[in-house]
Amino acid sequence: MPATPRNIKDLIVKYGKIAFIVHISISTLTFLAFFALLNAGVDLPSLLAKVGYKLEVSNNHSLAATAIAAFVAQKLTSPPRILLTISITPFIAKWFGYRDNQDNAQNQPHTD
Repeated sequence: MPATPRNIKDLIVKYGKIAFIVHISISTLTFLAFFALLNAGVDLPSLLAKVGYKLEVSNNHSLAATAIAAFVAQKLTSPPRILLTISITPFIAKWFGYRDNQDNAQNQPHTD
């Protein structure tokens, strides 16, 4: 069984577009979730403070301020998102029928 990539660069080298799409999808969903929570009035700064992140949000409730706060919260959660991307990309790639180049090379007959 091939080794699991240890960082995002190795993942993108190995899985290409699939890894990129998975990472962008997770990032987008994270941003939208934070935006929806902030827009609904959830006290996101206190929730993030419980896990060690500090986010200060003003009382300005404009969409732009909410979007900026959601973007900052999304950036603060980058390490867990990258770990999630590294963890699930091989499964998603397999589900879409991705064949690793090393697997293809092993299945080729030797013509020495």
